[in-house]
This record gives sequence, structure tokens and C-alpha cells, in this order.
Amino acid sequence: MRRVKRQKDYKPVFEDWLFHTALSLVAYGAVLAAGLTLVHHPSTRRSPSRERSSS
Repeated sequence: MRRVKRQKDYKPVFEDWLFHTALSLVAYGAVLAAGLTLVHHPSTRRSPSRERSSS
């Protein structure tokens, strides 16, 4: 991290901000939304392996 802060020659361009910041936030938001959806609406269908083992 120290090297990044000391570096003065490189200036991020639009694509850097887009791919390393904005799209990362979108991806993490999608994972968070999927997790919250699973918490509130869990699957009620049993997996086939559980159905076979309970017999």
C-alpha cells in the first residue's frame, strides 16, 4: 500500500475506475442481494440425496 501512495506518475483513467471500483461494487451488491433473498425465501424443496437417505 505504501508503494501505491508514493506513486505519482500513474493517474487512473475512466476504465480503471469502471472495472476496479464500479463493477466491483455492483458484483458485491449482487452477492449481498442474493444472500438476503435466500435468508428471506429459503428453498423448501428437499435435495434428491436427502429424500433417498431418509427412506
